[in-house]
Amino acid sequence: MKKLVLVLAITLIAAFSAPAFASDFSAGGAYRFEGVYADAGGATEKKQYFDQRMRVSFKWQVNDNVSTELRGDFAEMRWGDAYRPERGANSSDTIMIDRATINLKQGPMNLLVGLIEPNLGLGTNWSWQMQGIKADFGMNPVTLTFIYGKESEGGAAGNTLTDSGTNDDTNLFAGQMTYSADAFTAGIHAATLRNEANSTNKNGYGFYLVAPVGPGTLQGELVTFDGTASATNDYAGTQLHVSFNMPLAEALSAGVTLLWSQDVNAASETQITSVQDDANFTVLDFAGALGYNNAGEAGALYGTNIFDVSGNGAGVKGIVGNAKLAATEAVTLYAKLGYAVPNDDGLTTLDSMFYAMANFDYAWMPAVTFSGGVAYASPDYENAATNDSPQVVGTFQLGVRF
Repeated sequence: MKKLVLVLAITLIAAFSAPAFASDFSAGGAYRFEGVYADAGGATEKKQYFDQRMRVSFKWQVNDNVSTELRGDFAEMRWGDAYRPERGANSSDTIMIDRATINLKQGPMNLLVGLIEPNLGLGTNWSWQMQGIKADFGMNPVTLTFIYGKESEGGAAGNTLTDSGTNDDTNLFAGQMTYSADAFTAGIHAATLRNEANSTNKNGYGFYLVAPVGPGTLQGELVTFDGTASATNDYAGTQLHVSFNMPLAEALSAGVTLLWSQDVNAASETQITSVQDDANFTVLDFAGALGYNNAGEAGALYGTNIFDVSGNGAGVKGIVGNAKLAATEAVTLYAKLGYAVPNDDGLTTLDSMFYAMANFDYAWMPAVTFSGGVAYASPDYENAATNDSPQVVGTFQLGVRF
């Protein structure tokens, strides 16, 4: 509770002091309340619960060159974790600051420093919330991006006093070159995460393209990975996704995404599908207001690793279709269907995975949205004795933006 009072006090002081510093101050955020039902199939106990989150963002535009942002999630918790959250199971979630940045602009340079969440390409190589530095240099039509992130100092989070042997650091280095024109946007990118304490590293190298094609948009990304997992095992993987989305009528749009990833040598390689991933590539997720939520529940939402559906490094061949219908001025409907098979069925007993999800947004009143959705994932195994019970997630959500 002391942390909450302190953050609110600092924010209020800054807000009322903003005119004295001749800077523009703005605040906003969102509140959500939701109910969740999750059935992971088989004998796994079903989950039923309510949760909430209050997200608040404060921004200061100091001048044309300098701005800063502070964003936090307050009392993000499941109901029933005690009336006072600092006494409950989620006591560490009372306040979670995920943006604390300074943004400096000078000529072609844009420098972002602090708690940031940068992204490479379309998000399948690397995206992560981190402590670090991101520098963009815009030289129209080319933009160069350099990223440095500090994953751990001294071998573990919070251990900043020693830095040798098993206490060596873990660092991220990444870069991207983007070319933007009227006809298309394309870029190449690379990222490496180096754990010096255990001499392991993950590396990803990719190319992406986004281009308008008639009334629609074509986009795709190809990424390959390597690295050292241990003295006897390497990281490996190559993957591709291509999607096309377009409007079909004034109120209806649809699209399709094709997915492929190469299988790996199970004896000496571990398949990875990103250097680090904060789920910026969400081909299997609810759309609209429910997007990027319920992480990992029953595996049916964006927690699903679509490039390794078997979990055995067997790769994937898959397709996901999506549709969006503005049914009325207030109601929007969304739907997705997906089908995936391992690229090498000799590495797994999984034959296929089928996915279906549907959800809606209802603009109940200004700034208030009521949403609901159901996601379904059904595996099919060669061995009839293997549990192939479907996984189901249902959710409703009340959201307010302010």
